[in-house]
Amino acid sequence: SKVNLGFGLMRLPQLSAEPTDIDYEQLNKMVDTFLEAGFDYFDTSWAYHNGESEAAIKKCLTDRYPRERYRLASKLPTFAITEESQVEEIFVQQLTRCGVEYFDYYLLHNLGVNHYNIAQKYNAFEFIVKKKNEGKIKKIGFSFHDTADLLDEILISHPEAEFVQLQINYLD
Repeated sequence: SKVNLGFGLMRLPQLSAEPTDIDYEQLNKMVDTFLEAGFDYFDTSWAYHNGESEAAIKKCLTDRYPRERYRLASKLPTFAITEESQVEEIFVQQLTRCGVEYFDYYLLHNLGVNHYNIAQKYNAFEFIVKKKNEGKIKKIGFSFHDTADLLDEILISHPEAEFVQLQINYLD
């Protein structure tokens, strides 16, 4: 079976120490090389590069390639939400910043115990199901960096989740 790697837009090349000072010339080359190698999965987030990662994906991918050429994932920043209305506001902002009409994959970001409680409090799972039903998300899930017991609890409570993104380093 084919191994399919993802291009994470978390540690992008920079022109200075400032996280928002992204080296777009280098990033364009990286995106082109990745696509030319036969890969197509790009993973960004509202939070990466102090909020500039989604703008970078627009500049280096979505403005330069047809929508069917790539799959795009982004994440709802559960840690930044303090009221339910922000969930919709942030989602709409993300579509605009990324320059897309829909996300292929959309995740609730980093559901550790604290962020899971925020997601529950502000009905984030219900929100992403609604957006999937509207065609704004193709696959819904969450990223996770906590205990196996909590992962099990979330999966039992939310069978609507179609995938989980775990941070696994092949070098470890």
